[in-house]
Amino acid sequence: MKRSTERVLTTHAGSLPRPLALQNVIKTYLDGQSYEEVELTGQIQSAVVEVVRQQADAGVDIPSDGEQSKTGFLLYGNDRLSGFELVQIQPGERPRARRRDEEAFSDFYAEYFKTEGDQGPRRQPLCTGPISYTGHALIQQDIENFQAALNGVATEEAFLPAITPGTFGRARTSITPTKRRSYTPSQTRSKRSTRPSWTLASCSR
Repeated sequence: MKRSTERVLTTHAGSLPRPLALQNVIKTYLDGQSYEEVELTGQIQSAVVEVVRQQADAGVDIPSDGEQSKTGFLLYGNDRLSGFELVQIQPGERPRARRRDEEAFSDFYAEYFKTEGDQGPRRQPLCTGPISYTGHALIQQDIENFQAALNGVATEEAFLPAITPGTFGRARTSITPTKRRSYTPSQTRSKRSTRPSWTLASCSR
């Protein structure tokens, strides 16, 4: 990792806005409807090229792929780990444990979920079995898309964002909604062991 020796190098972390066409295809996928995989792949590749160009034009020294391929900050992990199942959740159902901020500000969240945060049925990931990493092909595609987008673009470095195991695990519960399930050491090792390979691979250009 480079240091800011001559000047402060600029970067950011997190998802950048996706083109509307890509948003629509991702929504179709998340809703469990049929979609064209070739169309999704092409939309992602184009979006990564454009978002890298926009970061370079804005003067960002260390760009990312903007998480264009990810279905969401938390949900994309379901495509890359076994042991989780997306089940249909109706408004008012809460299959996961409450967050600490929800406990501390329960009155606010009670109103929030009535209006903004709990509109209509949705699919919620639940842990239904042993966890193992299965996203090798997807992360390789992310790397190739990013490397292609970086070709000819002047940058100091580049990186691919990845969610931490703790953040990912916080939003997952067992198939029994009323009983929170703890991850075993073997399960957490499965997730930890993949993180270094993501980092090293994403930095090679």
